[in-house]
Amino acid sequence: MPLGRFLVSFVLVPGAIILVCLATVVGLRWMMFSETGPDQLVETIERREGNARWRAAVQLAGLLADPNHAAVRRDRQLAGRLTEILRRELQAAGARNEDAALQIYLCRALGEFESDVSLPVLVQASSSRHDGAVRRSAIEAIALLAGTLGSDRVGPEPGLAESLLAASRDGDWQIRLSAAYALGVLGGDEAEERLTAMLLDERTLVRYNAATGLARRGNAAAIDVLLEMLAPDQQTVIGSSPGGTLASVQQNLIHVNALEAARQLLAVNPEVSSEQFRAAIERLSETTESQAVRKKVEELLKLVPADPS
Repeated sequence: MPLGRFLVSFVLVPGAIILVCLATVVGLRWMMFSETGPDQLVETIERREGNARWRAAVQLAGLLADPNHAAVRRDRQLAGRLTEILRRELQAAGARNEDAALQIYLCRALGEFESDVSLPVLVQASSSRHDGAVRRSAIEAIALLAGTLGSDRVGPEPGLAESLLAASRDGDWQIRLSAAYALGVLGGDEAEERLTAMLLDERTLVRYNAATGLARRGNAAAIDVLLEMLAPDQQTVIGSSPGGTLASVQQNLIHVNALEAARQLLAVNPEVSSEQFRAAIERLSETTESQAVRKKVEELLKLVPADPS
């Protein structure tokens, strides 16, 4: 499984929830796009005005994320057209709310392509000159591209490292959250050094993303935070009401990511003792009701020795 494609499940949950909410609000008007192909959606974004543009961008982002549309993701010409639209939008002054929504979903769509044509404009969108939500979407799109194309191809892009490192120190914790994710996907000595510092971030979820990024690189500095992530109750972290569907989804995602990160840490770094994780894994196994978490627990227990007592 490509690194970026696994990590995205943890970081991009808010974006997925927003997408569902938007579909609900738009209601039956959404159906006007139901049979529309990618070229027509791009044409709508290019030529129409108002809400029709960002609704088309939302659907295009969803279409590109669908495993059944691999051919569309390889369409460099289509990616180029979207890139130029985003470039023009970023250059326009006085963006309205619908303009920001359009930019967010253009970034999201561009991250799904198997092409690096959009990298320069995504780096531009990730800078501090732009709306915070647009910046986050651009950073996450860059990380998606790195997971698809490889960090060796994406990492050298001019200005990218500087933009991500600046974002990792931003006053907006959600931007730091996305930056930690992207740094974990891209890797490298400078990224690992910054992620190690981010293990002390005041925001728990930022620390969690930093730890998962380090663990997948075999860095044992992640162990203590991974153990925090394996705690059965994550309610104080996610800040949702106990028993809510959203809270349950978020908690399960934290546990799945922690288990996968621990597995990869043990696989990459043979000097890390699996014994450090045994008690936490067994405690989680006894309390979770999630089948996805149970499956990951079973995979990891195969690597962890049983308690000799």
